[in-house]
Amino acid sequence: MKHPTKGELTRQKILERVNSLFNGQGVDHTISQIAASIGMGKSRVTNYFPKKEHLVLGLLKRYEEELDKVFEHHQAHKDFTEIGQFVNYLSDIMDLMFRYRGVIAHAMTNPAVNSMVGVHIEENYKRNREKLRQRLNSFSKNGLVEGRILEPEYFEVFSVQFLTLASNWIISYTLMDHDKAYDAVKPVYLRSILYCLKPYLTEEGRAEMESAFGETFAAKPH
Repeated sequence: MKHPTKGELTRQKILERVNSLFNGQGVDHTISQIAASIGMGKSRVTNYFPKKEHLVLGLLKRYEEELDKVFEHHQAHKDFTEIGQFVNYLSDIMDLMFRYRGVIAHAMTNPAVNSMVGVHIEENYKRNREKLRQRLNSFSKNGLVEGRILEPEYFEVFSVQFLTLASNWIISYTLMDHDKAYDAVKPVYLRSILYCLKPYLTEEGRAEMESAFGETFAAKPH
């Protein structure tokens, strides 16, 4: 197993400290203020991240690396195409998003056109949309959703609703619910995202979704 170099460890340390800063105090800081806040010299930070945009992009890429691990973990389950597993998968993604909430909220509300971050977000949206189509196709084959959801006129509307809620809940939390415990509001956000599926669920799909909600939050009374 290859061990990380000293430079790689320093880079990760910078990202970890900056992520904590962004979560606690927001992203509206200059690179000098960021360096001072995380207890490092400006030149040490800019050696790895010349501009704040590079820090933002670095954190987003780190988040996506961890997101890939979540996907691989759930894909290893034979029931990955079931709605119950999909609920658990989205629940884990929400937890990961919460750990990177500062930078995600910033990137989604401040993606300058043609910037590195803006292009990055656009490319990810396209990939997520295609993954969603593939997932719905599996649900349809398993009799969990009606096949019409894959028809262009329905998929266009559904994908916008679903992906917008799945991404923007973190902005709503940051702006409106930041004074509430995350575990207390998470079930509401998760239901809001998944209920986009409700008009298209078969009877079996509805039963499986409600069962999955009960299992996911049974040990977490609110």
